Amino acid sequence: MDEKTLIVLSVILFLAGLTYFIVSLAVGKERRKKWKLSPFVGLAVGTVFAMGCLYYNGYGGTNTETFLERVLMTILGTIGAWTGGNGVEDTRAQVSEMGRNPTYLFAIYTASLHFASSSVVFVAVLKIVDVLFPTLRYLLFGKNHVYIFSSLTERGVLLAENIHGKHPKDTLVFLDNEKDANKDALKKRASEISAYVFGYDVRKFWLPFFSKNREIDFMLLKDNHDDNVKEALALAKKYADRKVHIHLLNENTETLDLLDAADEKSEAVLRLINEPRMVIYHLLDEDPLFLYNKECPDILILGAGRMGREAIKACSWCATSLKNEPKIYVVDKDVSVVIKLEKEAPEMMSSESIQFKEMDVETSEFVAFLRAHRQIGYVICTLGDDRLNLRTAMDIRGVSYEVKPFGTEKKPPAIHVLLNDEFMAETAKELTFAAKTFETDKEGERKKVPRRINYELKPFGELKDFYTLKNICASPLEGAGLAVDYHYYKIAKKDEIAANEKKKQEGKKYDEVIMLGEDKFYEQNYNQFNYNRDSSIACALHIKYRLYQFLEEMNYLEYIAKVDWVKGLDKDTKTAIEKYLNSDEGKEAVEELAILEHKRWNAYMRSEGWKTADAKTAGWNAEDKLADHRNFAAKLHCNLVEWENLDEYTQEYDRVLVCESIDILEKADIFMSKGQQ
Repeated sequence: MDEKTLIVLSVILFLAGLTYFIVSLAVGKERRKKWKLSPFVGLAVGTVFAMGCLYYNGYGGTNTETFLERVLMTILGTIGAWTGGNGVEDTRAQVSEMGRNPTYLFAIYTASLHFASSSVVFVAVLKIVDVLFPTLRYLLFGKNHVYIFSSLTERGVLLAENIHGKHPKDTLVFLDNEKDANKDALKKRASEISAYVFGYDVRKFWLPFFSKNREIDFMLLKDNHDDNVKEALALAKKYADRKVHIHLLNENTETLDLLDAADEKSEAVLRLINEPRMVIYHLLDEDPLFLYNKECPDILILGAGRMGREAIKACSWCATSLKNEPKIYVVDKDVSVVIKLEKEAPEMMSSESIQFKEMDVETSEFVAFLRAHRQIGYVICTLGDDRLNLRTAMDIRGVSYEVKPFGTEKKPPAIHVLLNDEFMAETAKELTFAAKTFETDKEGERKKVPRRINYELKPFGELKDFYTLKNICASPLEGAGLAVDYHYYKIAKKDEIAANEKKKQEGKKYDEVIMLGEDKFYEQNYNQFNYNRDSSIACALHIKYRLYQFLEEMNYLEYIAKVDWVKGLDKDTKTAIEKYLNSDEGKEAVEELAILEHKRWNAYMRSEGWKTADAKTAGWNAEDKLADHRNFAAKLHCNLVEWENLDEYTQEYDRVLVCESIDILEKADIFMSKGQQ
């Protein structure tokens, strides 16, 4: 190839790269992303090949005898010029020799070529530094507790912001291998809390050097829950010999067996985050049903989506201990949700206390329904859209004041409205409406007085409130659930020890029983079986309801009035309950509450899809009290029967649990503080 052809080819290649660069910038960010254009990569390729043509032609002193030598010198010369070598100086020398002849244009072209290549190299170096320095900083200086988020999501950033506010020295890492322009705001928020953002898959990511003794938490909070499960299983296998905590967002209960199996084989601890369930549990814990049960006991649940279904289940078993057992009305315009519920929990849906109403909340039919059902005192609005939830809640409040006007003794229902958006949640608290209320003047006459009334809506489910370090890693309910599970664990171990003593006296072989302390139990047992964990948390939620029943049985109305049911019982109230337990009346109350606890457990198990099974039919040995009388695959349990049909051994379990309710709550505080550590 002659000199002229190589020069023309070089110019064409350079212009092609330059055109690609200009077009890529001109089309805008969205099209660049859609067409996968990279301006500097195109310019870099163009300049490299353009320089290669020149150096092969002998420019810069690479004119040698053999082809291989020429190619080698071409590569070396191109690299040298491209990285800021003597190319520009060579060009200046050529310009001075050529003067004003036509080859002056060639000198200008080579100068432009060197300038473009130097610019590309400068940008490339900045990119390398930008990627390499954070990586080295993370690997060498990642300190204290390390939190690794598998993706850059709103939930993850909210949780990271909360962690940073409480523990600013902890290391926060986001892994995001999806190039999404919509995440720029999230990346900015992540950088504001000094979080690292890397484009890697969590399954291939590495931990910091010298992190053997550090706490490592993986947060798998993708919207795709199947991806979370796959990543959790892969991480459990990867860190099978290391104590790391893996928190995964997942509502699919069908995957629990997979997670339990992985948890059992690995040192890693897997913890499920069932967002709808825990949001409802926190609601029923912070604003319990029993506070509204006397005058208007019935419950209205609007929407039977994922959040609504959890509300139906939780209310069905929370309400079993209430003196005025409520009816639960479920309103949804989609009748198929009933089929889903019947599939999930057939025995629960057979209960007469749950009534489904197929109707649209934006019709006059719904207003007529509200007017006809004046016993509704607790409303949970979960229609799947923040605006529709808020609008419907306001309509319900309007009808409630129409049915129960101002000046009457009846209180309007408590309206809980699901609002994920922070701004809407704050707005809902301040909403007011114009009304006329009755007031008594100095002469004793009642007159209507116009004024502004707050809607008194109770927003819940705001993501910012839920995704906190306390809720995800060490919530009060989690601590109480752990205390309940440890309570049952101790009873089971004592029974095993008693059985061993009997075997020892009979001269039979037996396995030594190892009783774990609280710390070891938390590390080894609690999180390894989701069935126990879920059941224990549900039981813990109900403790507050059980204690309220104690106070009612004791007729200690003054204690009920002053108890802060969010914070828990004060010392005087606890002392009063303990004193009552030791009295004859208290023993009778314990029996009644043990029956209620079993009724609550029955309702909970049925809400989880479990069914009654006869021990003989299922092939269990009914005489063996230590045997596991459960079939997890078929969800069968032989204790799903009335209290009278339970054996004395199982009845005693419930009596002991009732008596130890206060002790469990005190242990919950200890477990919670350990979880936060």
